[in-house]
Amino acid sequence: MTTPLLQFDAVSRVFQTPVRGEVRALNNVSLQCHEGEITCIVGPSGCGKTTLLRLAAGLDQPSAGTIQIGATRTMLLTQEGALLPWRRVIENIELPLALRKLPRAQRRKRAMEILEAVHLPADVAMSFPHELSGGMRQRASLATALAAEATMLLLDEPFQGVDESTRTKLVGQTLELCKQQGRTILLVTHDIEEALSLADVLVVMRHGGTTTRTRIDLPHPRNRLGREFEQALLTVRAELANAPS
Repeated sequence: MTTPLLQFDAVSRVFQTPVRGEVRALNNVSLQCHEGEITCIVGPSGCGKTTLLRLAAGLDQPSAGTIQIGATRTMLLTQEGALLPWRRVIENIELPLALRKLPRAQRRKRAMEILEAVHLPADVAMSFPHELSGGMRQRASLATALAAEATMLLLDEPFQGVDESTRTKLVGQTLELCKQQGRTILLVTHDIEEALSLADVLVVMRHGGTTTRTRIDLPHPRNRLGREFEQALLTVRAELANAPS
């Protein structure tokens, strides 16, 4: 077993709200994400998936329990993307490279290579985010995340809001790039098929707690119409349906 880059030990997060009083978003959650693996969390809205990612990114602190992060750099990518609207696409991709003090010419060369890696045409480089389609913006956001060379990528519904065909391509490209570069990913999604297409480990979450952690041993690329995939899909749906309230 590889070394955990992220470990939650009995983590809880409680919010105090003026109307609902105490809201327990996470309750005694324990979870490990191992180096080089893709861990996908599925579960309904309000089950604490985004809270868990925010804790992993250091944007919030647990009310109880401990979080150990072994990754040297983490990057959170949400469904809104990671692009600054006043910067051109190439400037967005270059920003994390500039923060690492790469020379200007080297930044531009590397940014164009990353743009090509996410299958965006070169002429997109000088566009502003609002000039792109939803699928192109998500690809550009992924390129920015890859440019940061984060050890761990935290992905919160990153493919939501794009059409099914584009979404399927983005899932495949993300898998290909992250496996090539040995990235560790923690992804949360409502889409069970998307999770099964990507995951080395699938976690089913319900009402603030993880209910099961299952290793998915199907070979990549995964055939969504295949018998083994369909069986795995039925198993996860049954787990979600029977998870405790």
